[in-house]
Amino acid sequence: MKNAPIFLACIICALLVCAVNTASAASSYSWQEPHAKVLPSGDLEWAPAPYVFTPGPVVKYIDFAAGSDTNDGTKSSPWMHHPWDMNATGNAAAFKGIATYVFKGGVVYRGKIMSRESGEPGNPIKLTCDPSWGKGMAVIYGSAPITGGWKRCTAADAPGVPDPEKAWYIDLPAEFDRDPSDAKLTTLWMVRNGKAVRMDIARDPNWTITNPNDPFTAWYRWDYFEGASINQGWLVDDIWKGKPADMFKDAEIVTQHRNLMGTPFHIKPVAFDPERGGFEIKGPGGSTFRQGGDPTKPFPLRDRVGYFIENIPEFLDAPGEYYYSRKGPHRGRLYVRLDDGVDANTVAFEAGVLRSPIEIRDQGNIEVSGLRFSFNDEDDGTYGYPWYVGAGAMVRIVGNCSNISVHHCKFQDVVSAVVAFPRIGGTDVAEELRAKDVGPFANDVMDGIRVCDNDIRNSSFEGAIWISGGSGDESGRGYGVLKRAEVLRNRVVNSGFRPGKSATSALQAIRVIIPETAELAGNMVDTSGGSGLFVLGGKGSGSRNDVPLARILVHHNKAVNTMLFCNDYGGIEIFQGGPAYFYNNISRNCVGTKTFTGSELGYNLYLDGAFKVWSFNNILAGRIDPVDSNYYGHCGYFMVFGFLNNFWNNTVFHFEYGVNGSSGNHSALVGNVFVDAKRSFLGQNRPGDVSMMGGGDTGEQGRKGIPTMAYGDNVFFGSPKGGYQGKGDFGFVGGISKQSGSGAEVYAGNTLEELSAALKTMGARVSSIGVHTDTMPLVDPAREDYRPRPGSAVVDMGVKFFAPWGLARVVGEWHFLRSDLSPTVVLGENFYMQEEHMERGMYYLIPRNDLTLNQAAPQSYVRGPLEDWIDGALEFDGSNRFAILTHAEMTADMTYPGGRRRRGGEGEEPNVFPGAKRRTLDMGTNNFLVEAYFKTQKDHKGGTIIGKGAGAGYSLVIDGDGAIALQLRGGDTNVALAGGKVNDGEWHHVVAEADRGAQRMVLYVDGRKAAESALDLSPAVSISNTDDFLVGKSADGSFFQGAVDFLRVSRGTLAEAKTSIDELYAWEFDGPFLRDFTGAAPKGPRRDAGALELQ
Repeated sequence: MKNAPIFLACIICALLVCAVNTASAASSYSWQEPHAKVLPSGDLEWAPAPYVFTPGPVVKYIDFAAGSDTNDGTKSSPWMHHPWDMNATGNAAAFKGIATYVFKGGVVYRGKIMSRESGEPGNPIKLTCDPSWGKGMAVIYGSAPITGGWKRCTAADAPGVPDPEKAWYIDLPAEFDRDPSDAKLTTLWMVRNGKAVRMDIARDPNWTITNPNDPFTAWYRWDYFEGASINQGWLVDDIWKGKPADMFKDAEIVTQHRNLMGTPFHIKPVAFDPERGGFEIKGPGGSTFRQGGDPTKPFPLRDRVGYFIENIPEFLDAPGEYYYSRKGPHRGRLYVRLDDGVDANTVAFEAGVLRSPIEIRDQGNIEVSGLRFSFNDEDDGTYGYPWYVGAGAMVRIVGNCSNISVHHCKFQDVVSAVVAFPRIGGTDVAEELRAKDVGPFANDVMDGIRVCDNDIRNSSFEGAIWISGGSGDESGRGYGVLKRAEVLRNRVVNSGFRPGKSATSALQAIRVIIPETAELAGNMVDTSGGSGLFVLGGKGSGSRNDVPLARILVHHNKAVNTMLFCNDYGGIEIFQGGPAYFYNNISRNCVGTKTFTGSELGYNLYLDGAFKVWSFNNILAGRIDPVDSNYYGHCGYFMVFGFLNNFWNNTVFHFEYGVNGSSGNHSALVGNVFVDAKRSFLGQNRPGDVSMMGGGDTGEQGRKGIPTMAYGDNVFFGSPKGGYQGKGDFGFVGGISKQSGSGAEVYAGNTLEELSAALKTMGARVSSIGVHTDTMPLVDPAREDYRPRPGSAVVDMGVKFFAPWGLARVVGEWHFLRSDLSPTVVLGENFYMQEEHMERGMYYLIPRNDLTLNQAAPQSYVRGPLEDWIDGALEFDGSNRFAILTHAEMTADMTYPGGRRRRGGEGEEPNVFPGAKRRTLDMGTNNFLVEAYFKTQKDHKGGTIIGKGAGAGYSLVIDGDGAIALQLRGGDTNVALAGGKVNDGEWHHVVAEADRGAQRMVLYVDGRKAAESALDLSPAVSISNTDDFLVGKSADGSFFQGAVDFLRVSRGTLAEAKTSIDELYAWEFDGPFLRDFTGAAPKGPRRDAGALELQ
């Protein structure tokens, strides 16, 4: 072979002997900031960044009240319309180019502003407000005013309206609301003395919320459901017996249902039967009214499923209601009912007629800031599923958009605030409807979406903020891609209180779906119909696309009083893939409804089929009811189906179950504080759990995973009683696959010691669990003071836990954690969603890249610097010990359950995934990097840390000079780059990067660039081979002598991971997981347990 070794004599070699923590990142990163005011007691307060008016070089002024489009657009001669408004004329309509558009403060702007130009990087187009021009904030309305012209009703004017003399009416022209006839005038606000109140469509019952934890107390309840289908049949309540047959022909029902989520939805009845008081319905997908039973007999619903009926004149019987006649002789007539003695002509009304007053479509570099938005229209279901496509968002961002920012705006009394999405694919009827609204699917890429520092109040629909990407249903098929999204320092109060047509919606206040990278931080959510913050990472279950990069940070958010309208979601929640980092958040009083089991099923932190999620320093708390001392939140931390989910140094207070759901596998639950549980502190793999496969899960996935699990260093206070079926007061785990449902066996313990023994019997990696103290360890959690008490059991009981920074296409990751049961296995902990990840229930079957040691004992593992709760570094003796992952294992064909149905409907075809398609540790012509944290035996030379290939391939070695070196071999070329001596017996962090496309090699040692050179290997030359992947030796027997604490291999560069060595090093060696909720470093020999360090 031709040898072309490349060595760099680095002038910084002397620095490389320094301790690993001496280098520090020069840059500042957003995740280093709390984005909120952090209180020492364990609370967060909203802290938006100050608004600063920063105009660009060209400024144009808009005064809707006194401007003229014939003016020149200066402050003294403003336009009436924005140039993008379809009603603009003259100079305003003719203007083009990048400008800052200033709307006059205190003036209401009405009109549809549709973008038709882009700004430039560093010079965006701005729609904003100058505080020095006008009074107060500039205002954008999506409504049309109704003032004056009202007449008091007579019986002839208002057929069907009770006490018509108490109602008022006005006849509106057909063009007043251009929605389809059955969707006109669905939003109306009454404005008096500067205060807006959203009016209710005439309804029965005239309900109000009397219990803030249960909005449904005043709703009616169905008696029963009749029909063989689960959601198509008759809903019956005998209070409607004898009503006129045509009374409900234009009615709309808002009803809960008996499926797990139970989300109320709007539906128009097909027919009404006055003899039994029944309504025929065709429920949407996901809705359920029949749960088993004889399909020929009625299924009882009494006291479980609430509903109300709206939009008929007979229900216009209470102040604050309205009815709009869409048909008949009085078509176009609007009726309102006000407080006695109030003349409708003295009241201002705002009727929503525009869904999105500002729409940015297929443009870039645009900012919307400093504006106030109110009063817009709902979607009404006109544009099909998914609902966000047609949602009534005050600012809607669609398609190929980049660098769009909505910040420092106030959204008050709106349907939704901000919705952003690339067009999604599909071949269904809904796609045709969507195309009419936003244009056909076009493989959109959306990037750089920022929604920051906004104040949102009374946002009625799901998703006050909704940013959503897509994923590919089939391999190779296009889909809408969302790259970077930032949702920072927003406040959302009272959202999701008027659900739409979905029976399964999470009704989230803030939702970010399938971003490549995202940060959600400093957001404050109070009173949400569903989730406070909801994230879906990687790709959807059932998707077949490859996901090169997913990295999501959710931190310093507070979500309180959530999940008021639905079940089986979380106050803070993630679906699907990471790596994701959830830290320093507060989730308090996540409720859930009682439609499914009769119990509330809300989860304060919910990992719903989530994978590779790091959760630390979070505070999860149930509600203290001032009247009912026996009231507890349902569950603090809930995870189903997932794995690689580590939960440490969190505080969990006042729940029926502190932890519930699946155990998963390759996970740890360590260093947490659990205070005051009602039924059990820990409850995992409970067969028949309603949130796992609708109650059909046997717990088998979790049971198999117990040997990979760690339970230790936790602190418990309280005396729970109840457990699982009367056993397991302290906790329970397990599940046996030979049985199913609720009959499966559970390993339970009424005491910590009993549960610890059960875990040890099942072979848990760590089974000690922690300590159960008799003394309250926190200052006053009932009054939201979660600080540790001096001298309590939590002091020095927490853990140091390593959470590496997310990279692209990670195909190998190992933390070398000790297992006394299987010391010759090093668990693989990489998670990279490839085409093989087809459906979330089968992810755990995909090969996990565990390493097998030729020989090792538990004492072969030693305590490393990265973690202090377990022996987490493996010693290599330099002569015998090595680890292997065979090429055959990593490329094996796999057969998975859940294949396609055979033609003719007979059985399923096997779902075979060819191993040759799997991206593995075998590199070809792709970029890659190796990250390692290790120390050598002092003066060790010539050892191999990792390698694949005796001929073609790659290796990370300690060369003959004791320097770290990356070697590549392909064709007739052997290339190497060395970066200074690391054989001093000290711990070192190394990133070795090969950028085949750019033909560069780089070595970073302890956070600094140690060497860089051209890569003298043609980009077309493959280094692929069929040899095994080895750790601790080379194919020719060059053994490594020292210890390895962490090792990772990525099929990508730092740049492809949208990061840098400075950021990676800052996170891994001075990141938030090394500090507490307030940012304080540990004071004692160890971190204190829970979210807060004793100060």
